[in-house]
Amino acid sequence: MPAFLVSLQDDQPGKGYHAGNRQVVFAADAASALQAVQGSFDGDANAMWGAAVAAEIVAGTDLTGYEFTINVHGGATTTPVSVTAKAGPGALALASGVIGAAAGLLYVDDEIATIVGGTFTRAASFRCEGTGAVTAIDMEDPGEYSVLPTLDEMATTSSLIGDDALTIDGTAAVLNGYEVFLGQLPTLLNAHPDIAAAEVEMSELLLGPRLFTVAAAADAIGDATVELVFSKPGGVHVAQLASTITDQGAGGALLSFAIPAITGFALPSTPVVLRS
Repeated sequence: MPAFLVSLQDDQPGKGYHAGNRQVVFAADAASALQAVQGSFDGDANAMWGAAVAAEIVAGTDLTGYEFTINVHGGATTTPVSVTAKAGPGALALASGVIGAAAGLLYVDDEIATIVGGTFTRAASFRCEGTGAVTAIDMEDPGEYSVLPTLDEMATTSSLIGDDALTIDGTAAVLNGYEVFLGQLPTLLNAHPDIAAAEVEMSELLLGPRLFTVAAAADAIGDATVELVFSKPGGVHVAQLASTITDQGAGGALLSFAIPAITGFALPSTPVVLRS
C-alpha cells in the first residue's frame, strides 16, 4: 500500500497534526489518505481541510550522492569481498529497449542479443522471445558505459542461432540511476581474485524474478551471506536490501540475490521538516 504525505495549507500554523502541518499515512489512494487523516480529528477543523493535499511518496530515480555496496560475509574466500558502485558523469547504462526496424531471423526463446557500439567496459544485452523473428525483448544487463551507443536502431550480436539482424531502439538510464549502479557491479566483482562469473539478469521474460549473481558455483565461495547497502559517504546507513545464500559452491548453487524492480525499489527521500 502506498504512502502519502498529507499537507495542510501553510496559513494554518498550530492547527494541524499536533502543531505540525504535515503527516504521512498509508492509504489506497490520495482521497483515502485525506479521509484517514481528517477522520482522526474532531471539532471545527473543516476549514483547514479545504486546501489540504495528499501526495504519494515515491523514490526518486536520480540517486546522486549515493553508493551501492555489496559485502559478502562468511564463505571460503580469504580475501574480503566488498565492492562499491558510485554514480558520476562518466557512469552510463541503458534502461530499456524495444524492437527496432528489423526483428531478425532464426532466433529462439531465451537467446541473448548483445548491443554493438559505444564505449563500454561491458556491453548491454537483451533477452529475446520468439521463434524465427523476435517478438519481444527485455533488458538483461544494462551494461557499463562511458559513451553510450547511438540509441536509434542499435545493432546486436546473438548468443545462439540468431542472424544478428535484430535492431533495438534503446533508452538511456537516468545519469545516476538505479541501472547505472547495477551496471558497474559485475565488473567490480569479477576483478576479485576468487570471482569470475558475476552477472546481472534483469529480464523477467522467461526466467522469473530478476537475479544478480555475485559468484558462480565454480568460484567455490562456499556458504555465505550477501549484504547490500545504499548509503551516502559520511552519512548514516540508508537501506539494507537483503539476501540469504546457502550451499553455494559445493552444493552447486549460485551466490546470488533477487534484484528489486526499479518500480518497486524504495529509497528514503530527503526528510520533510514539519512545521511547528
